[in-house]
Amino acid sequence: MTIRYMLKVDRKPTADERIFLTVPEFEGACLKVTANGTTQVIGWQPYEVDITDSLAATDEVALELVLTRRNLFGPLNQLPLRAPNYGPNNWITDGESWSDDYQLWRGGLLAAPVVEVRK
Repeated sequence: MTIRYMLKVDRKPTADERIFLTVPEFEGACLKVTANGTTQVIGWQPYEVDITDSLAATDEVALELVLTRRNLFGPLNQLPLRAPNYGPNNWITDGESWSDDYQLWRGGLLAAPVVEVRK
């Protein structure tokens, strides 16, 4: 499952500038950034891509957030919500690690993308 966003970039770079798109905070597996037919993937820090060359023919950037299957396959009742690793113990159905309420992860952009011009 994915969530799509569109971003308009009003700035064209000069000869000595590069334009970077930074997504400071998102919740999902990765983020695909597409502009002018070129797709780049943001999946690890520093969560940024250079979009300078892609902006030559367009000012629109498509962001496609690829979600995880965590809220579908679980563990859905685990406390705390996030664990350092996952295994059979994450599906224990009693004790302090269990909640009768579903523990769902947020998904989507959690902070606005930032367009930054660098020389």
